[in-house]
Amino acid sequence: MFLALWWHWIIFGFILLFIGLIIGTFFILSFAIAAIMIGIIAFFLIFPFTNQFMLWLIFCIILILALNKKSKV
Repeated sequence: MFLALWWHWIIFGFILLFIGLIIGTFFILSFAIAAIMIGIIAFFLIFPFTNQFMLWLIFCIILILALNKKSKV
């Protein structure tokens, strides 16, 4: 079983943030924010990688919908 530590998510989030800035699209920004949020949560709570990944997917979907709704206004 793979155990993703909290700093793995933080680094992954900053890599996604950097890629999003290079590409020039803010769609990847939601993935980066979600990864950093999971890193912060994983710092305080220890739970398996599958749960972390599922929570990251849920946060990504919520942030994509929220940022997409905000951009249409």
